[in-house]
Amino acid sequence: MSEILKQPGSVLIEEAELVTSDGQAFSIKNFMVEAIIYENMDLNGMVADITIVDANGMITGAPLLGQETVKLKFRTPTFDTSIQMAFVVYGIKNRVLNNDREQIYTLKCMSAEAYTDTFVRLTSKFTGSTDDIAEKIFEQVAADTPVGKTKITIQDRPHTSQNYEFIANFWSPFKCLNHLASKTVGAESSKSNFKFYETVGGFHFTSPEHLVKKQKESRVVYDEYNVQQSQTAEITEDNRAGNYNYVSPFIGSRFNQVESIYFPTFKDNIKAQNDGYTASSIVSYDFTTKRLAIMKFDARPESEQFAAEDRRYLKETFKDFETISNVNPIPENMLGNPAANRTFSPMATSPFGSNFHRGVDQIRNTLIRRYGDAEFNQQVMEITVPGKTDIETGMLLRLIYPKTVEKGNERVDREELEDPYMSGIFLITGIRHDIANGQHSMTLSIMKDSLGDF
Repeated sequence: MSEILKQPGSVLIEEAELVTSDGQAFSIKNFMVEAIIYENMDLNGMVADITIVDANGMITGAPLLGQETVKLKFRTPTFDTSIQMAFVVYGIKNRVLNNDREQIYTLKCMSAEAYTDTFVRLTSKFTGSTDDIAEKIFEQVAADTPVGKTKITIQDRPHTSQNYEFIANFWSPFKCLNHLASKTVGAESSKSNFKFYETVGGFHFTSPEHLVKKQKESRVVYDEYNVQQSQTAEITEDNRAGNYNYVSPFIGSRFNQVESIYFPTFKDNIKAQNDGYTASSIVSYDFTTKRLAIMKFDARPESEQFAAEDRRYLKETFKDFETISNVNPIPENMLGNPAANRTFSPMATSPFGSNFHRGVDQIRNTLIRRYGDAEFNQQVMEITVPGKTDIETGMLLRLIYPKTVEKGNERVDREELEDPYMSGIFLITGIRHDIANGQHSMTLSIMKDSLGDF
């Protein structure tokens, strides 16, 4: 019998199994009332909260002590792509006795590699290119992990930071990888916003700028979502914007409607200045040459003029980075001052050749990365949409945000109904999967580094 996708958010739970530390396996498909799974660029490993209604005394009969493995596999009906994960139980929370025959509790889970990272410490000196070092460190985590993913995808290679070195002083592997991400410049990207994170597809060591560049070149977009009032509107034909290669197949218009939207901050110019998004500077003292240096970075449209008048400004501007579109979200004549966000960073160049970790290039990298990191706190929002299992953090989506103006009865172009500032292409920076009562919804964390489409 062929599968039918009857309504948005339908889901098939293909596997829900708990394996104890001594190898006993239990199906928890009939006991699992809710599963919440998180992946995010700000999370090094995926985590999950699985709520169990236990009427069989499994918590004491197994017993559940932590370190169990939970295997989950679920799929959107008619889809070939499923989400399959293996988590380690690290805690049991919110235990409630419903009656003398039933109790409820939540299994706190994380990916096996993230669990292993908690207990592993490294005390070594690492030298070489940051991508090679990252691969070497991750192999140590994977070697000690009995279950879970054992691969890391490193993109934008070879990294220009070829001669980096640092000492891990009882650091965890993930702390080392985060340190390397903060010091890395890719071969094709220059924003220095590398991140180390996990998705359903594995671990990643890459920059959002590189992800945007590759998808923009092929005009690939995951899907298009509408902010509409009615969730019961009639299903219509595929009217997604043209000129894009959509990854997710069109099912029906209700599958592309935003159920809710959370947009806490539209603009905060003070935060933009304090985070280093508008402008910032670094004062550096070279202990080898005994010279004081000041570097400035400014992301405002007038930055080229500032750099022409003051050589302490970096030559890089908004136009030099790979962005979704070419429209700077910072308006002209916006107040900003590099001296209002000034930090100190020591430098020690070598007369026998400068290493990347202590030279001028790394100071520049730190300054631009501050801007790249601050982007993730600017044009951001969360949207809740029907769940599908063909999605992954790092993809692009298109959002139609409506103009809040009076609309007549005459038929107008869809572009005239879209808010030109808020509509456009966004980068998916995180996904929360909520599975309960046979339904699957997703809360997508999305951001954009520019205005409009590409």
